Amino acid sequence: MQGPDMRPLTVGLTGMLLFCVFGLAVRGCVTMRETAAERQEAALRAAQENQRRYDEEQERARLARRKIDVGALYDTLRKNAEAGDPDAQFLMGVILTKGMEDLVSGDAGAMMFSVHFPALIGEPMPDLQTVNIVNIPAVPADPPASVRWYERAARQGHAEAQVRLADDLADKGRHQEGLTWILIADRNRETGTKPTMLDYHTYTAWRNNLRDIFQRQLSDKDEAEARRRADAFRPVPERPAR
Repeated sequence: MQGPDMRPLTVGLTGMLLFCVFGLAVRGCVTMRETAAERQEAALRAAQENQRRYDEEQERARLARRKIDVGALYDTLRKNAEAGDPDAQFLMGVILTKGMEDLVSGDAGAMMFSVHFPALIGEPMPDLQTVNIVNIPAVPADPPASVRWYERAARQGHAEAQVRLADDLADKGRHQEGLTWILIADRNRETGTKPTMLDYHTYTAWRNNLRDIFQRQLSDKDEAEARRRADAFRPVPERPAR
């Protein structure tokens, strides 16, 4: 006597088992994908939080640095120039030649300075890791005004202002006046007066080049007149000597 046929039951059980295994595998894959995505999202959140903390620390450090208020320094400079200080007058001429952005520009991440910036702040070129440059005023270029400042400083005996003034006169073709100022600046060199704003060798080469330009353009008579005027020049201070 044969027992009941168990094959259908076996097949059914096998199918159910395979279905469960397949279901578990699919669920496992989905879970793994979800877990990977969650890890990626968590890593992104952690990176963003670290960046936020770093930015906050950098901003706190920046605010804790010694402030250099360029706007306030410029206001003081202008007042001193108007009161007759030749160094201040010269620097006003420098700023107005091309505008404040030629002296200092940029932001905390990338500042740019000219060689004249230390004269404005009254100290050597600053280290951006120790100072916070703030309140940079928008001062546009005003070449005619810059020349007027150079002339005021030059008449008080400021050697660099004399060379700047001569440079402007060269552009205008006024060679005799330009040579006069160069010869006056030469005399300042001979008496030991040295420029404070420019490298001395750069300043000397600039002065010599202008002198050569003027002398090539002038007759002997005009050059002699320029020398006579230079010899007669005497600086006239705008402020009483202390």
